[in-house]
Amino acid sequence: MQLIPAPGSAFEHMPLATQKELNDLRKKCSKYLKQMYHCQQCRADAIGTLENDRSAEFRKSVLNSGSEQIQNIEEDGILVAIATSDNRLVNKHFGHTSQFAIYKYQKAKVEFIENRMVQNFCSGPESCGDAEDNLNGIIEAVKDCQVVIAQRIGHFPQKVLEEQGKLVIQAYGFIDEEICKGIAAYVKAYRKASERDNNPKEFSQGKSEDYSKVAVSTSDGININQHFGSAEDFWIYQVFEDGSYNLIEVRKTGQINNNSDVHERVRAKAELLMDVETVLAEQIGRYAEDILNRRGIKAFALSGSIDKALKTYGRKSRLIRNLSKSSVRHCSSERQGCSGVCM
Repeated sequence: MQLIPAPGSAFEHMPLATQKELNDLRKKCSKYLKQMYHCQQCRADAIGTLENDRSAEFRKSVLNSGSEQIQNIEEDGILVAIATSDNRLVNKHFGHTSQFAIYKYQKAKVEFIENRMVQNFCSGPESCGDAEDNLNGIIEAVKDCQVVIAQRIGHFPQKVLEEQGKLVIQAYGFIDEEICKGIAAYVKAYRKASERDNNPKEFSQGKSEDYSKVAVSTSDGININQHFGSAEDFWIYQVFEDGSYNLIEVRKTGQINNNSDVHERVRAKAELLMDVETVLAEQIGRYAEDILNRRGIKAFALSGSIDKALKTYGRKSRLIRNLSKSSVRHCSSERQGCSGVCM
C-alpha cells in the first residue's frame, strides 16, 4: 500500500512511492498471495474482489458527473479550419499551408470569420516535420476549431488533432462543398453521442462500455518511454470517461522469441494485446500501426506523463470514438449533398 505523507505527520517529508516501486513489490508478494492491481490506494470506494473488480458499476453516470460534455452545436456553433491558398479551394497540405480559412457554423448558417497565418513545418518531401516548433504553432492556431479540412495530412499531426477531439478530413474541392460535408459529419457524430447521453440504458452493453482498455509502453510506469517494437512491458489500464484510471496488470513480452523476424514479433505483440482498445507508445512503426488497426486497435505515438495522457484520453474517449466512425476521406470526384445541414 502506498505511503500518503500527510501534512503535519511524522512522514510529511517522505516521498511517495512510484507506481513502478509498488508493482515491483506486488510482484514479489504475488509468489505468496494474489495481488490486486486495480486499486490506487486502500480506500472505501474499491468494490469487488481479487477476481472481480466492480468499481465501474457504481461510478456516477457521465450525465451527472463533472466530465466534459459535447457542446450544443446550434447554440454555441462550431469552427472549421480549412487549409487553402486562395479561400476558394481546399488545396493545401496541412504541413505546407501558410494560412487557414476559419468558418463558423451556427444556427444552420455558415460564415467566414478570418484567415489565420501560420509557419508551415514541411519544406519538402525530405524535410517534412523537421520544424517541430512550427507544427506546435499550427496546432495552436486551430485549437478552438472542431473540424480541420486539408488536402493531405500526415499521420502524426492527424493523431494529435484527433486526440484533441477534432474531426480531421482530407479532401480536395471547393470550400463551400467540402465545408458542408465536414459539418454534416461532425453533426452526425454529435447527434450519436447525444443520443447515448440521453438514453444511457439503451446504449449500455455491460461493464465493457464503462471504460476503455489501454496498453501503455513504459519501462517505469511513470512515462510513456518505449518504442512499440522494443517494449518489454505493456502496462494495461482501465480508463474511464471522467479521466480516472486503474492499472489492471503489467503484461510481459518475454514469451516472444527475440530471434524471430521483426514482423513476426510485431504480430505476436499485437496478438498479446488483442483485448485492448488503444495502444500508447513513444514510437510505433507503420507496419505495427497497420497490424493493430486491422485488429481494431487504435495506436498513438506520444511521449511524456502516463497520468496526463490517460486523463486526457479518458475525457476525450467518447468523442474520439464517434468522430473516428464518422471520419471519411473525400476525393475530388465525390459530390455528396449537405443533407440540409448548411443554408
